[in-house]
Amino acid sequence: QAERVVLVGLTHDESLAHLLKRKMLSIGKAVQVAQAGEFGLTAASLDEDDLAIIISYSGNSSSMEPLRYLSLLKKRKVRILGLTSENGHLLREASDTTLTICTREDRYKKIGNFSTEESINFLLNSLYAAYFKKDYFANYVRKINLAASLEENR
Repeated sequence: QAERVVLVGLTHDESLAHLLKRKMLSIGKAVQVAQAGEFGLTAASLDEDDLAIIISYSGNSSSMEPLRYLSLLKKRKVRILGLTSENGHLLREASDTTLTICTREDRYKKIGNFSTEESINFLLNSLYAAYFKKDYFANYVRKINLAASLEENR
C-alpha cells in the first residue's frame, strides 16, 4: 500500500536489499535501496504514505545510520518495518512491525555472516511472497509477460 518503499541497512545488507528490489520490479512495484551515507536525505524525503524497511542486526546503534534517523522518520509519520535481532530494542520500539533476524552467530568469533544473511534473505523473500500473493494472478501474468519480452532476443 505504500507509495514509496525504501530499504536501508549497512553496506553488507545492500546486496540482499537489491535482490528484493529486483524481484519487486518484476511485478511492477518499485523499491528504492538507500545508499550508505545518504539515508538522512532519503529519510527527509519520506512521508506518511511511505514505508522504510530498516535492516539492523543490533537494532540499538542510535548514533549510526540508519538508526540515527528513526526520530526523523517518526516525526514524518513514515511507517517502519524493522528487521533486527531479538535484542534490537531501539529499532523494535520505533517500528510499526518487526521481523526477527536469527542470532545464532557469535558476533566476534564467526567466520562469516552465514545464518544472519540467510535469515535476512528469508525475511525479504517472505515479504516478496506476501506482496505477490495479494494479487497473485495479476502479478504472475505480469512477471511471465515481462520475462518473455526481456528474453525475446536471447
